[in-house]
Amino acid sequence: MKEVNLKKQACLVSIIMPIHNNNNITVECLGSIERLNYPKDKIEVIISDGATTDGTLGLVKIRLEKMRKEGFYRARLLENEIDPGPVTCLNQCYQYVDKNSKYVLKLDNDVTFASDSLIKSVSEMEGDREIGVIGGKVFYHDKLDVPAISHCACFYDLFRGRAKCYANNKSTSCDYVSGCYFLIQKEVINSYFLDEDFFVYYDDVDFCLRIKNRGYKIIYNPSVKIWHRGSVTTGGNRQSKFSIYYSARNRFLLEEKNAKLYHKLIFYPFYILNSAFRFLLQNVVSDKKTQGVKGTVPIRLKAIKDFLLRKWGKQELNERR
Repeated sequence: MKEVNLKKQACLVSIIMPIHNNNNITVECLGSIERLNYPKDKIEVIISDGATTDGTLGLVKIRLEKMRKEGFYRARLLENEIDPGPVTCLNQCYQYVDKNSKYVLKLDNDVTFASDSLIKSVSEMEGDREIGVIGGKVFYHDKLDVPAISHCACFYDLFRGRAKCYANNKSTSCDYVSGCYFLIQKEVINSYFLDEDFFVYYDDVDFCLRIKNRGYKIIYNPSVKIWHRGSVTTGGNRQSKFSIYYSARNRFLLEEKNAKLYHKLIFYPFYILNSAFRFLLQNVVSDKKTQGVKGTVPIRLKAIKDFLLRKWGKQELNERR
């Protein structure tokens, strides 16, 4: 891993982040930004609010004003009257990124990170211009030393629609890294940033696959340490109808946008047969792990139906995130 000393002249980095309620968690994330050992005048912070209702907006305004007084002169808050979703919020942020910014750091508001995270990420990217995205070693927020393996170095199998992830202790070139924290070389972003057809979930995987397909490297750097609560930006419950629907639909959408025909000829039969087998098994074996499975069938079928009807982006589910 080649790194460059940035002490003499640091480049401008734009940090972009969506927020939606969870005021204390958002403030914790801003605290991590404040503690970065990177020149404050070389950090731009842009936050897009997803129509928060719990007082988060007021707290963030106060915190950003405090940050400006401390030297974070480029701090901006974008407000929305209705919730556009995290992907659209991030695209809004990107529209305001300073033209002189060299890198964009995408964050979820439910992360904290080590003070040397940014300088390590930028140093490695400065040392290799073929790197398009850098992510770090993600740990569980409530288990500080336990890696969240599915958020580390990940390889996506388009034949099966599944990922295999590793929490290695060495820098690894992979297919994607977690969108909760990744540094992007700004010049790799074309006319648009994240694909709003996803609305939420898999948008970060799609972005990394697109960038890698253009010849850039996706790098996992384990010396960059992040702690992630998980799913807070999207409501915090991976078993909710909201999470089940978008996870299921967007899994198909990721295939649609990135897979070749030969991938799809394997993926669709595999997915149907595997799902049918699991559903039958879960109805035969009755225990706590399988309770409630039947109740998820309608929302999963709706996800597949909406995918086939090209009802992408945000859909009405009668459940808020």
